[in-house]
Amino acid sequence: MGMEMRSVAKLVVAMAALAMVMATTTTAAQQQFSRQEKAAFVNLHNKARAAVGVGTVAWSDKLAAKALEHARYCRKQHIQGPVRREPVVERRRRLGGRRARR
Repeated sequence: MGMEMRSVAKLVVAMAALAMVMATTTTAAQQQFSRQEKAAFVNLHNKARAAVGVGTVAWSDKLAAKALEHARYCRKQHIQGPVRREPVVERRRRLGGRRARR
């Protein structure tokens, strides 16, 4: 992956993290984005999308409200399995902490 693609990938991850934090800590009634904030978010997102050859997006107040509404109902809990652990945690235990991170 080239240097520019890594920068774009980091930008996309940062934007996704910011969006998730905002979605899980606010409600539509509490959070209103300014026109400038919406434009900045869309411009950054479209720049990242252009770097990987996909089309542009536009801000939708209706979709943003639905996303915030949905985020309120998302549950934050570990996946339940036969040993009641996340697969990543189980892999780390089998391999030993350092080897699992490679």
